[in-house]
Amino acid sequence: MKTANLISALIVMAFAAVVYLVSAQIPEIQVSEIGPAFFPKMLSILLFLLGILLLLSSRREKAMKPEHPAKHAATAMGWMVGYVVLFQWVGFLFSTPLILGVFLYALKVRKWLPLLLTPVGITLFIYFIFEQLLHVPLPSGVLTG
Repeated sequence: MKTANLISALIVMAFAAVVYLVSAQIPEIQVSEIGPAFFPKMLSILLFLLGILLLLSSRREKAMKPEHPAKHAATAMGWMVGYVVLFQWVGFLFSTPLILGVFLYALKVRKWLPLLLTPVGITLFIYFIFEQLLHVPLPSGVLTG
């Protein structure tokens, strides 16, 4: 796992650098105080910092054998496909807290308060950033929209 984390950290950091460089080429349009390149740049910086954190933690971590990583990856991909389908039908505000709750449950979060508040809080935060701050409408879905 130590080598996998090291390789993953380097890939994440390289991806974040590419995203930052590509987002720097987005033309500046002054719709609001924050331009269209702000959010991708901010996310790429955060992703790069998380890559550094993974890199540092992989250096201190003892090697351990993962339990069925292919099964976990296939399950996560299945849930993401379900999210995309649900997203198109019911929109962002209904599908996003649901998928976040499913992933938290899969990560063994069993206390009901974090299992409820975390997905709702993250969804509302993203909604506020896009809808209110950046004035980018999020999909409302076919059924709700």
